[in-house]
Amino acid sequence: MFKWFFGLVNLGFAVWLISAFTDTETCAGLTGAELEGCEAGTAIGGFAAAAMILFLWLAVDVILYVGYRIFRRKDRGPKRTKVEL
Repeated sequence: MFKWFFGLVNLGFAVWLISAFTDTETCAGLTGAELEGCEAGTAIGGFAAAAMILFLWLAVDVILYVGYRIFRRKDRGPKRTKVEL
């Protein structure tokens, strides 16, 4: 079950990252310095958004992995048989 949850979380982050790259602000109707400023701001904002999403993605994956390692069931190891005399 954890693998499915982990996969869905990663899929959600991937969709969020792709939507951050495809969601662009239009600078239509601007000219000169306003157009240059709009394009530069869009590029810087897109980079900042992508960096934030990647950081959160990594942090959530690390937290999930540590939680999985701590709380996983201990009885999933090799079966031990009781020796009867």
